[in-house]
Parts: sequence; C-alpha cells; structure tokens
Amino acid sequence: MNIKDAIVKNSTLSRLLKICNDEKFGSVYVVGGFIRDYFFDVQCKDIDLSVEKNSLLLAKKITNMFNGKLENSMFSTHSICFKHFRIDIANMRKETYIRPGNLPKIKLTNDIRDDLFRRDFTINSLAASLNSKDLGEIIDPFDGLSDINNQILRNNHSLSFSDDPTRIFRAIKYSNKLRLKIDYETEKQLYEYKKFIKNLSATRILNELNILLEDDFHLNFKKLSKYKIMTEIENNFIPFTDKISSYKKLPLSKLQKIYLLTKNIDKMVAENLYTKSPEFFEWSNGIKLNNKYKNIHFNKYTSSRNLHLFLKDLPREFLLFMELSENRDYVKKQLSSYLKKLSKIKLFINGSDLLDIGYKKGPIIGNILNQILLKKISGEIKTKSDEINFAKMKMR
Repeated sequence: MNIKDAIVKNSTLSRLLKICNDEKFGSVYVVGGFIRDYFFDVQCKDIDLSVEKNSLLLAKKITNMFNGKLENSMFSTHSICFKHFRIDIANMRKETYIRPGNLPKIKLTNDIRDDLFRRDFTINSLAASLNSKDLGEIIDPFDGLSDINNQILRNNHSLSFSDDPTRIFRAIKYSNKLRLKIDYETEKQLYEYKKFIKNLSATRILNELNILLEDDFHLNFKKLSKYKIMTEIENNFIPFTDKISSYKKLPLSKLQKIYLLTKNIDKMVAENLYTKSPEFFEWSNGIKLNNKYKNIHFNKYTSSRNLHLFLKDLPREFLLFMELSENRDYVKKQLSSYLKKLSKIKLFINGSDLLDIGYKKGPIIGNILNQILLKKISGEIKTKSDEINFAKMKMR
C-alpha cells in the first residue's frame, strides 16, 4: 500500500477529500505525523492539514462534518476534537524568531516548502497532497524519506534548536519512540543551543516534560540526563536514573513517575524551582517529599503510633510508590500495614461531640481528637464509649 492508498483507506481523510477539492482552499496537504507514522508503520493519533487559504472556513466545514469541537489559537491555527481524535488545520506559513525561545512571528505563504521548512525534523517535514489532481503526491524538500529509511533524526536547519529549544525535548521523544539515531550535526547543535532552554516559560517546559513522562519515560529521562538538559532548567536538577528501567513496566501514575525521578535531588533545588515558577509545584513537591521520607528513622520495632506520626502528612500516592520502591523488607511491610490498616482508622466522635460534653471551641478540640486517634491506633482505645470517656477524663 502506498501513501495514496493509505489516504483513501483512512476513515477520516477519505471523508475530507471532497471538501479539500473546493477551489476556495487552494492546495491542501496532510503533513507531518500521518506520513511519518505511515512509513514507520505505527498508528497515527492525529492529523495535521496545511492549506493554501481560508483555513478557518475549512476548519468550520470539517467541524460540522464530524460534529466536533473547534478551538482556535492565537496563531490562527484550528483544532477539531472528536471521539478521542484530533485534526489540526493551519494556513501555510513562514516563521521568524526574534530571540531564541520566543514565540515566532508568522507570515502567510502559498508555498508548501516554506511551511515545511519551519518544522522541526526532516521526518516531520513531509507533505502529501489531498487534491484530486495530484492525490498522494509527496513533497519532501529535506530528504525526510531518506532519513526515515536510514533511521536518522535530523534537524531541518542549523538554527532549529536555537529558534525553538522545545525541539530539544522532542528530539529525545522521537529518537526513543521511533528508535532513531540522532544525526551527528544535530547532536552538536543540541549541545550548543540547550542553553536557550532557560528562555522558555515554565508552561512550555512542563508541557514537554509531561509528554516525556508518557511511554518510555525511563529512556527519555536517561537521555535528558545524558545531555544534562534538566540542569539548564535548574542547577543540580538531575533526575534519578539508577535502575530506573526496572520500573518501566509498573503502572505508575504521572505523579509517581515524578516521585521516582526526584529521589536523589537536593531539597534546595525544590526551593529554587518553585521560586522560578509555582508551575513547577509537582516537581518541587516531589523533591521535598523524597527528602522528608529520607529523614524518617524507621526501625524493625517502630510502633504503630510512631508509624502514624511518621507518615500521616505524606500523600497516599507517594506512600504507594514508596511501598513499591522500598528495598528494606521491614519498611515495606510497615508501609503496607499503614496503607491497608492504620491510615483507615477513624474516630467515632468528632468536634461536635466534644462541644456537647463541655469543651469550648478552640485548638483544644483538635488536640484532644489527635490524642484519641493515637490511643486508638496503639490499641488502647477501641469503642465510642472509650473515646468519650477519654475525652471526659482529659477535662478534669
């Protein structure tokens, strides 16, 4: 099957062909991921269209066709979401960058080659026509097909990483996801221009990190460490990588992956990250939680009462991860006991009950309830009557 057949047999693209032949839109191409994924024989999740003119009108027609939801961006790009699928549409354009890491200035063009030049890698800079006169004809100005055949990841031009440093994160994503070797010159440019990551906003950095936390996160973050990318965000921000591959098959949540990656990072990095931007909260908090956990003095004879005091302020999701990753058997058992039993112990009485027996409003209410809970955890108090009697005794 060739790319023309792939377009015709694709349930989404085949429905678009009649609309795309309307002369109002001029030349229309499917670009980037659909073509790349076809040649790598992987499933394409989204479709990108590049249109010569009237992209908004085309987006509205497609939205109506699929009964989707249309979203428009500040760059006059249009996204249509429906049934867990997405179509992105934009007029062909050129981009210029005034300063590394800044958002680009846009100038429309009617040449698909200009539009492909602004993209990140040669394997993503491919277009196939959706017009009937040349349906499936591939435009490949940067020899992307050759790089696909040779399994090479190559920049479109030498200033690509300088223009948009988020492409450094994407280089890591594609090289791991598609098992590609990063071209020698491209790798040199990565080292040369990674310093411009500092120019990116926290939102843009975190968006890239969240993508790298998805499939093959263990490979992605090993490569981030290899290239010392995280230290460009904050000094000594080097994610934990020792034996990280042993966690790759575990069904870890996004937060638990962050807990894993922040195991060995100094707590001062947490403060510096949060100072840079509160948007780094999850990473900053992961570092703080790991440092707090390291300071807990577990021993084989830790009492239930002390175990509660050690762990009560740590999030359950963090403790579930520590139970998985803990290599001290006795601590693993203690964590399991806390999660399955101790953390679920609740009081029969509450603050209103204390007010009813004569306590006055104030901090003493919480103090007494905490005392009762500790007694209950240690087994000294069992029933509701025991709780009330203890509270009454403390009033004397």
